[in-house]
Amino acid sequence: MQSMNYRMILVSLCPLFVACSTFNKAVPSPEPASAESAIAHQAPPKYVAPATERFKNGYKTIFNASRTHVLILATRKKGVENWPQSIRFFIYNLEKDEIIFEDVIANGKVKWQDDRKIRAESLPGIIEDGDGPTRIGYTYDVYYRVKKRL
Repeated sequence: MQSMNYRMILVSLCPLFVACSTFNKAVPSPEPASAESAIAHQAPPKYVAPATERFKNGYKTIFNASRTHVLILATRKKGVENWPQSIRFFIYNLEKDEIIFEDVIANGKVKWQDDRKIRAESLPGIIEDGDGPTRIGYTYDVYYRVKKRL
């Protein structure tokens, strides 16, 4: 008799458990905001507008070590048919939100030499007599805004 009472109680409580479990599933719990979703909702950095204006979506950003300036280079198309190419770039001061230097160099490379200077080098053309310069380019100091030949 006692086992029958337990069965009746168990049978009468089953619908209650099922109803509670489906009720909890119908109401989603809010998920904590992740760092990625927070970043996605932030405004883009101010250097993005001039980079997009000059280079569309074909650019690469390289920050200096202290992240006070960013070197923004137009990306180049790969392939023999696109050679030689000019490199278009500018340097953006993140603290003052302004472009401090902009240039175009013939087929070469541009990179951070150290925290405060960029190094822009062009590949020399055909040197016939062997007396030509081995390096063509300059360094640019972002703090003093001085350009020096190599």
